[in-house]
Amino acid sequence: MAPASTNRSSATLAAALACGLILLLTNSFAAEKKTKPGTDTPQAAGKFKIAVDLVSVNATVTDKKGNPVTSLTQNDFQIIEDGVPQPITVFRVQAAPGAVVAGPAQEEGTTAPVAVNLLSRKVILFVDDYHLDFENLSRLKMAGEKFVQTGLGPTDMLALITASGKNSTEFTKYREYVVANLKNVFPIETMHRRTSDCPPLTDYQASLINAREEHAGEAYDVAVNDTIHCANLEGIPNAADIAANMVKGFARSRGSEITEDSRRTLYSLQALARRLRAIEGQKLLVFLSEGLLTQDIISQLQDVIDSAIHANTIIDSIDANGLSATPPGGDASSTLPISLQAASIRPRLETEERFAKEDPLNALAADTGGTFFRNSNDLLGQMKAAMSRTQVSYLLGYYSTNTKRDGSFRKIAVKVNQPGVTVSARKGYFAPKGEEAFELAKNEDIREALRTSEDLKEIPVTVGYNVTHPDPAHSLVAIQTRIDVRKIHFQKRENRNRNIFTIVTVVYDSNDRYIEGKETRIDFNLTDPSYRNVMEEGLLAQASFRLEPGSYRLKTVVREAGETKLGSATKTIEIMN
Repeated sequence: MAPASTNRSSATLAAALACGLILLLTNSFAAEKKTKPGTDTPQAAGKFKIAVDLVSVNATVTDKKGNPVTSLTQNDFQIIEDGVPQPITVFRVQAAPGAVVAGPAQEEGTTAPVAVNLLSRKVILFVDDYHLDFENLSRLKMAGEKFVQTGLGPTDMLALITASGKNSTEFTKYREYVVANLKNVFPIETMHRRTSDCPPLTDYQASLINAREEHAGEAYDVAVNDTIHCANLEGIPNAADIAANMVKGFARSRGSEITEDSRRTLYSLQALARRLRAIEGQKLLVFLSEGLLTQDIISQLQDVIDSAIHANTIIDSIDANGLSATPPGGDASSTLPISLQAASIRPRLETEERFAKEDPLNALAADTGGTFFRNSNDLLGQMKAAMSRTQVSYLLGYYSTNTKRDGSFRKIAVKVNQPGVTVSARKGYFAPKGEEAFELAKNEDIREALRTSEDLKEIPVTVGYNVTHPDPAHSLVAIQTRIDVRKIHFQKRENRNRNIFTIVTVVYDSNDRYIEGKETRIDFNLTDPSYRNVMEEGLLAQASFRLEPGSYRLKTVVREAGETKLGSATKTIEIMN
């Protein structure tokens, strides 16, 4: 069956659901908390200190020939944060179909790797149409078409996603459908793509001058010098002042547009990563771009990396510029008359610009366990290499011994106790910053889970309900959410098992309009006997709604604070007169 076209009403529906959830998460709802027999009474919200967030690290390990190393156990890894060794508390192995994971027999105190046998690989071609010019995008489309036809296995599922959202496809096995959409992808024209002869500012110069960053003074001096020449201001009184005003005005408008384009691309990546959490198994995202500038939005880049790791997604970045045609010293063929000072500065600015645009591509790949491919015209070969080298990866998790929630950047080093191997893993992360950051992340995760049409399976959730009729006009619907917590990691601290569960239940009418929602937060601080009881019996949460006769759709989302796992369940009910 051919793939169906995208339903245009989905965007409107998503907006309606988002508005409903915003009301839910910004208004005060009475929490209906039930304590199961044998568990410790959860502490009231606000009194229980949030457990230090789990730091997740996605790592790939290759040998000297570039082949994945598949026989590692938890004891083979060491994580060091700011020079301090960290205890690894979460360890998982992800493997693509056909990958041989030859782990040793399990020993006491050792977590033996378990391969994930996927029915198919999930591959995403992510085209950054905000940062690709026509020439590079044309080369990418030709390489991408060959990759789709020759670089995938018969059971692989493929999706095409563009940063702008235009011509995107969902996961499909129909190769010709993806190729047809790929052919229709074109660069998004924005202000900074419209070249200006005068002042001749590069993206990097405009960003530096607009943000007043390091070296902005040198970039500014070069721009003013170039503008005097291109605007034919030589010999005119106050030529430098006139050129300076031109440079400042253009840098202001162009710099803000450059930042906005980078924000759009990162937002699209993060929204995609959140949606990928609903898809089981490991995902490989091939990010195709010329690079982007993120000097003043580095925290947003970090959010994208965290979202990708939580979605079990490896990002391999490919620089579409290919081999550099400009020598390291700059464009020696330029005929623009320049001063000796500008001539000495411009080559360094050009080199800095290249690395500044590459840094986000490298960070997205390295911090998610992927590889950054650059300085090659073999785009097809790079896409195929991305497929082969990520057959096996390792997910490591730890609670930092540094419990300060100060928002500081912390360096991470991942080491493997085998000689001759290369480890790709994130180089650091930004620490959480207070209760507010926790609530913002929680709300965004739940909001995205409610938007997603598929039910999330990271936490097994089932929903039941019971209807009573307290009066002729209304029915009282008691929603019961049962949560299987056996695979959920509780943090052990001070001889207590800690975690925080948030359960949001939302009711929609037959037209998917938001009716009502309730949120329950349960803070667990359990002794070992109570913890074992919860593991055996699970968790039951309840929420009640007074509804008129009609058809309704219920959706419950469960989020835990440790690994920020999500589960959801949907049920349709009919309330009779």
